[in-house]
Amino acid sequence: MILSAALLLTLGAGEAMAQKRAFTIEDVYRSQYVGAPQLSPDGTRLVFTTTQQSLPAQSSKTNLVLMETGKNGTTRTLTTDGMSFGPQWSSDGKSLYYTGYATGTAQLYRMDPATGETTQLTDFAMGVGDALVSPDGRYVAFTATVYPDLGADAKANLERKRRKEAGPVHAHIADSLLFRHWTEYQDGRFQHIIVCDLQDKTYTDVTPGIHPSSRPTEARDSSPSRPTARRSASPRIGTATRRHRPTATSGRSPLREERQNV
Repeated sequence: MILSAALLLTLGAGEAMAQKRAFTIEDVYRSQYVGAPQLSPDGTRLVFTTTQQSLPAQSSKTNLVLMETGKNGTTRTLTTDGMSFGPQWSSDGKSLYYTGYATGTAQLYRMDPATGETTQLTDFAMGVGDALVSPDGRYVAFTATVYPDLGADAKANLERKRRKEAGPVHAHIADSLLFRHWTEYQDGRFQHIIVCDLQDKTYTDVTPGIHPSSRPTEARDSSPSRPTARRSASPRIGTATRRHRPTATSGRSPLREERQNV
């Protein structure tokens, strides 16, 4: 009996070893990834993104999922368009902000997670990235790739970009970095920080000039949730030289500038 049991265990182990194989690229694409977790202010809900990839289609789909943090841990899919990113809670926990592509370009949306009702908040023609909303919900700071002389004039930026793409000459001239980002040539454009007043629907370039800027972050001061924008001194060096902060003060400019030495 003991010998038989030992033999069965040995055979079982051998079969398990035979079933093992190397992790393949197909396995990578079959995996579902979770990212960007954001806990609600009261700690009862968690919103995050789930991403599924398709190897044959060479594409991916990212949606928002809401999970209750109690014992049951129930989940509910909030978006199904496959192009929803960067979720963040409002200060009161009643709304969710996220970036979506319903209009073809990345824009900021606000959702009521209880009803699923969604409202588009921005209409910046060049698209928005790395959006960060102020605590009172009035301002949003985001990144956008623009021509320095056109700044926050999205329509003028888009018109110039379209004219260049439609022109008979498709040569690219570059005398500085960054001249290409992934598959897109910059052609004199730089990533700037744009602040939108969601109440007045006005846009302000808070990092003008020919220097690229990094993404908005939370200010490291007495108001940690206030959006902060940093400008890079060089496209090759991430040194911060200027910080711009949207504030929630009514009747005054939402921008404040201060120098920072690093």
